[in-house]
Amino acid sequence: MLLSLAWQSLFCQTSENNCPNNLTYFAYSLPIDGEKWYVPIKYEIRDNLIDLKIRHTNKEELFIRFKIIENLICDFKDVNHCNLKYKVLTYDEETNLYEQRVSQIEFKFSDREGKIYIQHPNFPQIISEATSIDEIKK
Repeated sequence: MLLSLAWQSLFCQTSENNCPNNLTYFAYSLPIDGEKWYVPIKYEIRDNLIDLKIRHTNKEELFIRFKIIENLICDFKDVNHCNLKYKVLTYDEETNLYEQRVSQIEFKFSDREGKIYIQHPNFPQIISEATSIDEIKK
């Protein structure tokens, strides 16, 4: 129990409305076009940003930044038990601007295990198995 509280204080901070503004999750799958992605894939929620860090088969790192424009669901008990859903804009490195198309990202967790859902307009939903701790599911 004490370890869980220490983990929460290190990797999770909440704002006054009980929505987290400093949180980290790790996905151990990313089913996109049959491509091989190295795991864990790190999702960091920091203030109004969500950063996604992944590596591809050739060890090339991919960094994707999303800007949170609206909290859709904020059911947050703790880092291991939550349902968080956001409307987001994707950062475009080439233009140094955020795209205008609105996407959604949802984090659903119970007992440290869960799923991360990403929905971009006109694309199939991406569903990743995930955990609230940094380990690869075996």
